[in-house]
Parts: sequence; structure tokens; C-alpha cells
Amino acid sequence: MSDDPRLILGRNLRTARAAVGISQGKLSQRSGVDLAQISRAERGKTHVRTDTLIRLARALRTTPSELLRGIE
Repeated sequence: MSDDPRLILGRNLRTARAAVGISQGKLSQRSGVDLAQISRAERGKTHVRTDTLIRLARALRTTPSELLRGIE
């Protein structure tokens, strides 16, 4: 398992999205975050800004800290 924070965030984001049963497209609509950016974030291919993290967490009805779980 990689310690790369981007990969950990991506895994947590994908898990949270699956838990509420929505697609990346639906998450994009709910959060106002571009679909391509969500895809890159879930694959650990981009840095996620704080404001984007908050919008994603709110759309998933979770907390930013939950999406950051496992990052030290």
C-alpha cells in the first residue's frame, strides 16, 4: 500500500462515493466539481485544493477529515 497522500485520498473518496451509491457524474453535479477532476482525484493523479475537498465531502455527506483518513 502506498503512502502517497493523493492515492490515500483517492481511495477514500472512491469508497465514500460507493457508500452512498452515486456515480462520479452525480458527485460532480452535487458538488460542482468537474467530472474529470473527480476522476483524477480518485486515481491519485492530482492535488485536491481545500475548498474542493470541502465541496466533495459535503456532497458525500461526510467530513473532509474522513476523506483524509490514513494520511499522516
